[in-house]
Amino acid sequence: MPARVVLDVDDAVVETFGRLFGDGSARSAEAVAAAVAQAALAEYALQATGERVPGGVRDLRELRLRLLAEHLPGGLPRDVPIGQFFHLTPAQARTLVTGTRARFPSELAHAMRQAAIDALRASEPEDANTIRITASDSLATYMRDIVVEDSNALPPTRRTDGSNRWDVTRTAVEVLCRRLGIDISEVRGLRSR
Repeated sequence: MPARVVLDVDDAVVETFGRLFGDGSARSAEAVAAAVAQAALAEYALQATGERVPGGVRDLRELRLRLLAEHLPGGLPRDVPIGQFFHLTPAQARTLVTGTRARFPSELAHAMRQAAIDALRASEPEDANTIRITASDSLATYMRDIVVEDSNALPPTRRTDGSNRWDVTRTAVEVLCRRLGIDISEVRGLRSR
């Protein structure tokens, strides 16, 4: 029988969770706070059963990120909220995501796949053979890994303005769609062509 737990958390903390991992609305913030609590309980359950006992701070952060990705309504958060949540620099946040992907590939596979699909579906046309996506460095690295593993296509390329915008060639989009299991017609940036 599932246990019911009442969270006695300050409203400011709930709002912070909602700002970091939700859409900022009160309803989203409550759902996110509940998901963070579920992730924390899952961590304690793994500790209590001895199934997963982290050996150091890095191991603990990777486990916590994996559990957040499993429980948060939006799946794996972007690099910036991860950095804010764990009090890390942007480079440290990217390293944490990379390490978590390496340590827990099957556990993060769905979250990374869904984030890549969402980025492709929300893309914008750049030119006749290129779309533009918005993606964190970690997500772009995941997509790059797919492209270079499966083809000679040019991987996603960061825009020169230093933003989180990436250009993806049509050939790379075709590879990504095939590997992610979506139809190329779902890629918004290519639909107008």
